[in-house]
Amino acid sequence: MRNRKQTLRLVGVCLVAIGFLSSCGKDNGTTSGRGFHAIAEQGSGDGSRTYLDGSAVKWDENDQIVVRNTKGQALGFDLDEGANTSYGTFRSSEVSAGFFSPNYTAIYPATSTAGTANTITSATTATFDLPAVQTYRANSFGTKAMPMMACSTDEDLEFKNVLGGVVFPLTCSQYDDRHIYKVKSVVITSNNPNDVLWGSCTTTISGLDGEATLNSTVANNAPNKHIITLDCGPDGVELSRDAVIDFTIMVPAGTLENGFTVKVVGDVSWPSYFNLTDETIYEMSVAWNSGQMPDFIVRSRLSKVQTAMEVVPMAHYTYYTVSYLDIDTGEPLFPGKVATGCEAGSEITECAVVVPGYMYLAPSEMTLVLSENPYLNEFIFYYEKEPMEVRVDVSYLDINTWEELGPPTEIYGYVGETITIRAVDIYGYNYRSIDTDFPGYEIVGPSISIVLSEEGSFVRFLYDYDVEK
Repeated sequence: MRNRKQTLRLVGVCLVAIGFLSSCGKDNGTTSGRGFHAIAEQGSGDGSRTYLDGSAVKWDENDQIVVRNTKGQALGFDLDEGANTSYGTFRSSEVSAGFFSPNYTAIYPATSTAGTANTITSATTATFDLPAVQTYRANSFGTKAMPMMACSTDEDLEFKNVLGGVVFPLTCSQYDDRHIYKVKSVVITSNNPNDVLWGSCTTTISGLDGEATLNSTVANNAPNKHIITLDCGPDGVELSRDAVIDFTIMVPAGTLENGFTVKVVGDVSWPSYFNLTDETIYEMSVAWNSGQMPDFIVRSRLSKVQTAMEVVPMAHYTYYTVSYLDIDTGEPLFPGKVATGCEAGSEITECAVVVPGYMYLAPSEMTLVLSENPYLNEFIFYYEKEPMEVRVDVSYLDINTWEELGPPTEIYGYVGETITIRAVDIYGYNYRSIDTDFPGYEIVGPSISIVLSEEGSFVRFLYDYDVEK
């Protein structure tokens, strides 16, 4: 286990706001015209509503904001300068001089990552569709996953972050260099099923410039509203043995008060003989004290520290199978067993089961030390049919009258066994022939050899009267 410690960081604030126009990246080339200077909140002081601990809020080259003036007109402005910095200049080639007047309301992004238009509904109210699935971004949160809002009396916009976030530091074991571990997604499930982590957010803004405050509510009636996912893309994010990688999910403030479970889903590269995908490679529950996730959080409240989550190598796990077969036909006589999630190197013992009409062949108990190769982890118990006893009724009859010439006898044997029966001498009679219902037999003189089966039941020796006696 690594000794390096990381903070399980919850960065939170009030929810917000929203766009008016549909999302689009800026056109190739520089936009012209008058615009706005916008700074993204970094949370550098104790009074900040969020604390990102190095995950800076930076503008993306395709970012667009929506600005609403006092006339109720809303227009989209594209980032023209300041990509990959927190201070950007946004311009529009469609803006007219009449658009600029004191007091503006601005939102970012212009649309949600789900592709639904966001709307500034009045000078103080906006709506925003918070997506159920966010996308991974290295050393930050997903593109357009951090909504922001600003109120200003001039063209210098000071945006406030409207969401908080949970940062999960992940690494894989430094002692296992055989396999590659990739994270496909990270899923948060709140312990409170009434928590709303995504949906339609309505935000009211008050105040001007940097003094603006936000109050938000999120509505969602979906049964999985308390679950939110960070999608790491089709190729996943490869974990490192030498460093910790942060995975950040943005969440509404005031949620996760009752704790939550985080599940890391990975695409694990196994040896060539065994491949599994989309397996949970890490899962843990995080407990928070009630009230620890208030509407406004400062970094002094974010002091919960724990060691970086170390992903347990799934390649140390394997499975084994148990079969119960007819030794003659190879057919299964009883439902087989597949045991998964077993640790390679562990010792497992399995026993034969009772199969009616069959008896198991030695050994009736087997022990294996499980290999990482599951094809070597086979328990096979063989069975053969139990011998079935058959009774043969032997009689001695007059061939003409079918009268008994002597007391009948009974002979016992097992199905498949071959027995030989000989006619007896009866005074005054001569042996003539044999009658039987066994399908397999051979007659030699006054004797018959029969193969015992379930279909046969009798042997009759037939005689006629010896007139000379």
